[in-house]
Amino acid sequence: MSTNTICPNLIINRIKLVITSPVQCWTTISSENKTAKELFITLALPTLVVATICSQLGLLIFGQPGLLGQWRPSLSGSLSQGVVQIIIGAAMPFALAWLIEKLAPFFQGKANYDRAYSWIIHASLPQLCGTMLTIFPPIGAPLSILFSIYALYVLYKGLPSMLEIPVTQRIPFFITYLVVVLLVFVGVLILAAPFMIQTTLPT
Repeated sequence: MSTNTICPNLIINRIKLVITSPVQCWTTISSENKTAKELFITLALPTLVVATICSQLGLLIFGQPGLLGQWRPSLSGSLSQGVVQIIIGAAMPFALAWLIEKLAPFFQGKANYDRAYSWIIHASLPQLCGTMLTIFPPIGAPLSILFSIYALYVLYKGLPSMLEIPVTQRIPFFITYLVVVLLVFVGVLILAAPFMIQTTLPT
């Protein structure tokens, strides 16, 4: 099988591994040495697409509470937002991996681009899994928050295996990384805001 072949069973097994073994999974992941391109094609992109479809279907079917009552996006608005979400979700890990590669040495860590990308992608799997649950927002929305918090725990546990950050530097590095992510995310949202405007339908 080609290393760039999408295999649903492998994706499901990898999600199970990360969620059920948030510490031990990094031993397996760190030994694989997959490139960012391989991970993007076989794991990151298909998982992101499924999560985005689920979240948009949840909005279309159930709507979302707003200041003026329940609202639903139009089909065209949902499609536009979904495309933008996929573009942002696909691009951000590449940019963050580059920043991590430059940032890790300041905290006595060692990171190449591929390992930094792998760290980000695998740690994001619980969050994406939570997003998939928002296909049924009444239950999925609160669960997605819990999955996002859990993803931060998984992310932190991957520091020694993937970036070789020493124990005394892990918390400072982690806080710095989260600040960088927040700044990048806010910047991307500002740039993407004109494309995220949706046409809503009354309910």
